[in-house]
Parts: sequence; structure tokens; C-alpha cells
Amino acid sequence: MPTITEKQLKAGVAARYANLRRSGALKPEIIGQRLHQGIEAQQAALKQLAARPSTPIFVALNSPFLIWANRFLPGSTDPLGTNILVDSHVEPLNNWAKILLNFSQDDAIFATDRLNFYFLWKNDTGGDVVVNITSSLTLIGSCKVHAKSSFWHGLAAPNFSQVSIDAVLSVFEWWNQPPTEPLPETSQTQNVTSLSAKGGVWSDDGRSKIFSGNFPVAYNSFHIPSGNVGVFEVGVSLNWGLVAGDVNVDFSFQNNIIQCPSLSLEVFTATAKKTV
Repeated sequence: MPTITEKQLKAGVAARYANLRRSGALKPEIIGQRLHQGIEAQQAALKQLAARPSTPIFVALNSPFLIWANRFLPGSTDPLGTNILVDSHVEPLNNWAKILLNFSQDDAIFATDRLNFYFLWKNDTGGDVVVNITSSLTLIGSCKVHAKSSFWHGLAAPNFSQVSIDAVLSVFEWWNQPPTEPLPETSQTQNVTSLSAKGGVWSDDGRSKIFSGNFPVAYNSFHIPSGNVGVFEVGVSLNWGLVAGDVNVDFSFQNNIIQCPSLSLEVFTATAKKTV
């Protein structure tokens, strides 16, 4: 196991998310610089792939280093604590969490709640490597949204409640501090479900949904320099908002659950003579 403590991991991830939250206010030249750095990392990965052996090394990470839940508010620069995590368990190929989001408020609020499994891998092969990353989430859950009648809240804008649930894989270049991420790929995110309600002038509106399934996520050609650590975040993202309503997302009742059995790495290196 790489020598990263839970405190260091949380601090690094928090710093990364803080940078992401501030990125919208960055000057175009800084955004362009980060894009250029991402392209350089991708080119390094492609160059490494050109020299890869015919048979890759397969690594199975069957237990996460950490299970962590956070809440983000619009404009915030740090992840906030949240009480959505009800229970969790770490065991090889049997890693799971139960969460419950239940929020009601008349004033407007928008937030993103995330429950993540963190996996770590250190490149001890003796040379730079390129890895293909695959994982999946098995989800059983339900969601409900409710919006109050707009009559007592004015008719300019109707009350509403909405939620969108995604399975997400994030990849961190831990050798940079704060950690950076390579260029994003569409395979990193998969929508699970979405639900919304809008209050009428005289009537409330409420909707509910039960869902389940397996949601694979992946990232290809991630370059990890020799001796450095890659951090992989697999989890569920709950993007929600409401005005005079309530939202409920339940991965805790009876058999409802979030499972992440493992994360797999397909490792390519031109100097892969050392056992991983």
C-alpha cells in the first residue's frame, strides 16, 4: 500500500476540488495552460504506449483505501462535511456503502453530494507506465422529489425540486500538488437517473422512482511516472436543487446499496521486468 495517510488523501482531494471550484473564474490564458499540460500528459502516454510489450500486467485493487462522503455548494472552494453516509464496509471484493439524502427547505438551495471509494496504486515497475482503468458501481436505490404549490410563494417562478444521479470515475495525478487530472474522457461518467418536479399555481407536484443496475466507468491511457502514485476515485454524484420543496435519495433502506467491488488496472510498460 502506498505511504499516504487518510489525512493526506483528504487534504489532497480537498485541494483539488477547491481548484476545480475556482476554475470558472480563471483567466483564459491559465485555462489554456492547464489544457496544454493535459495534452502533454496525453502525448507522454501515447509515446509510452508505442513502446509497450505485447502482454500487459493486470492489477486488481480489491479494497479501497478510503470511503468518503462530501457536499459541495455553488461557489464554495472546499468540500463540506455531510451526514448522508449511513454505513460502509471494506472487504476484498465486498466493498459497499449506504447513504441517505433527505432535505427540505423553502429557500433556494443547490448542492452536489458525493460518496466515493478511493483506490491507490504506486508505480514500482522501475519505469514509466500507461494504465487503462476500469471499475463499476452496482446500485440499488430510490429517489423522490416534491415541489410545493407556487401560490404562496409568488407566480414569477414556480417552485421546483430536482436531482440527477451519476456514476463517476476521477483520476488524480498525485505527483502534482495539489493533485491534477488528465484530459477527461466520456467513459468516466455514466448517468444513473434524473427526476424533477414543478409546483403548479394551486397544486403541489411529486414524483418518485426506483432504480437498480451495474454502471461501468473507465479511463484509458493514464500515464504514471516511475515511483509515483495514482489515486482513483469511484463514486456516486448526487446533483440536486430545490425551491420550496424536498428531495430524497435513498441507498440505505433494506437492500438498497452502493457497491464497488474492485478497480482494475491494465498496465503497459516498456521495462516491465519487475513483478507488480
